[in-house]
Amino acid sequence: GQYKLWNKHVNAPSFPEHNSFIKHLIRAKSGVEFFDLDPERFPKALIRFFIEKKAALFLPFIYETELLAFIVLSEKTNQKSHSQEEIEVLSIFSNEMANTYVRNQMIDEMREEERRQSRMQRLAAIGQLTAGIAHEIRNPLNTIATSAETLIRRKLDPKSESELKSYILEETNRLNHILNDFLELSRIRQPQSREISVDSFLEKIALDIQSQI
Repeated sequence: GQYKLWNKHVNAPSFPEHNSFIKHLIRAKSGVEFFDLDPERFPKALIRFFIEKKAALFLPFIYETELLAFIVLSEKTNQKSHSQEEIEVLSIFSNEMANTYVRNQMIDEMREEERRQSRMQRLAAIGQLTAGIAHEIRNPLNTIATSAETLIRRKLDPKSESELKSYILEETNRLNHILNDFLELSRIRQPQSREISVDSFLEKIALDIQSQI
């Protein structure tokens, strides 16, 4: 991967995650002052950039042993160096920010997993519903198909022929009833408001409360 010093007003260099500067921040685990860096150990382009921008303090955002990001603070306006107490406070802040960032990532991942599980459950429910409807439709279809084939292939007496026609009509009505039930189930109903009396409801609550006292 690559780390990139980013600011919308600055064209900053990028460098590999195994860069010696990154390793130095991970080892330090706290704020590192620029004058503590050995220019000979780090990329010259990076050192030139830090000098140009008057970098004074680097705050790493470390979670366990991973460097998530770091902040570069420039020199103070009074040109005084950061005190050890300031560095310690800022380091605590950066570590807390790293922990918060990772914690939020974990929460987001858990929520995404919950959404995925919920979606899978909905799909499973739809699958079960579809299988049930298919089963309910297949039975009358079989009866209709068998009756129609018998009427076509065999010469029947009037009574038997009438019975088979009745079967076809009954099963057709059954199919229509199943489909109407399914459409009614899937239809989104508009909410309706109406006045109701809450006296009996409140009386029941009062009785429940009295029984528990």
